[in-house]
Amino acid sequence: MVSTQMIIQEIGPIYKTRLKTFAGFYYEFINSSCIEEAPEKRREIFEKLWAEGGFRPWLGAYMDIIFNNESNDEAYNFWAEKCRKRITDLKKKDLLAPLLENQIHTFGTKRPSFEQNFYEVCNKENVDIVDIFENPIEKSTETGIRMTKGKEYQFDIIVLATGYDALTGTFTGIDIVGTDGRSIAEKHLPNFPQKLTPPFLIAPTAFANGTVMTEGSFITRIIHYLSTQSPPISTIEPLPSSKATWHAKITQLAPPSLFSNTNGWYVGSNIPGKHVEMFIYMGGVPKFIEELERSMEGERRAWVFDKYLELNKREEKLGTTRFVRWC
Repeated sequence: MVSTQMIIQEIGPIYKTRLKTFAGFYYEFINSSCIEEAPEKRREIFEKLWAEGGFRPWLGAYMDIIFNNESNDEAYNFWAEKCRKRITDLKKKDLLAPLLENQIHTFGTKRPSFEQNFYEVCNKENVDIVDIFENPIEKSTETGIRMTKGKEYQFDIIVLATGYDALTGTFTGIDIVGTDGRSIAEKHLPNFPQKLTPPFLIAPTAFANGTVMTEGSFITRIIHYLSTQSPPISTIEPLPSSKATWHAKITQLAPPSLFSNTNGWYVGSNIPGKHVEMFIYMGGVPKFIEELERSMEGERRAWVFDKYLELNKREEKLGTTRFVRWC
């Protein structure tokens, strides 16, 4: 029988390791170049990662596959080869796992579908794959969906997936008003409490595992600190200068990666009219934890508390902002 203590002893080291890896898993990127690896060795590594499963072929592979087009092509070709072998119909094969020259986006810049039996289900005769870029939906009917080219598909149930306004949509869909009287939809980052609402915006959020636990721990410490002051501190806000600095870091990290060129929810380009920019911190979990700690330290502190609020607003203009110590 496995005891609770045995589970804790086994999981504890794994959890600590996850806080030290880029994507928050208990495995890490390979810190060498994919294209500089000998083809035979590269193939061996890809096969091993594929056999081990999970997100390893993506977040446990060569790190440069998310930065370098040639390396990404190697990863994509391997993924397509593995998937195409499982798809029996040529049309479905080209839609679900197109060859490199017809790829829709680079490998891993949208979440790869590391699935179980998905392609086997798609092989069934009662399953059709429709390319809505080539043949868009015209309208819904009483019995199904009619396509622009005239064909109508009959359905008993239609499951809608009509938009995925990730990361910011959760907040802008609620009538939250900030300290300056403006709604979150008007001004979605400054003066709003989303930094203390896990999962954090512009964190490693969707590109890492388990950041909510790190964020929850950080929030708990902040609340404890505020509540144990005399008198207790009731509000905490980011300094204007720290907001600009953090946004600049997100922007600087994004261009070297292949994510900024992909049409998807990581950058908000899947929502018509939404401002396109990287919404995810690309520095990895360990550096994000460092940033959280640094944001509460001495003269680098990125927050202002209520009893110092007006004083800091005045002194920040003079370049003499007063700071309190983070405990």
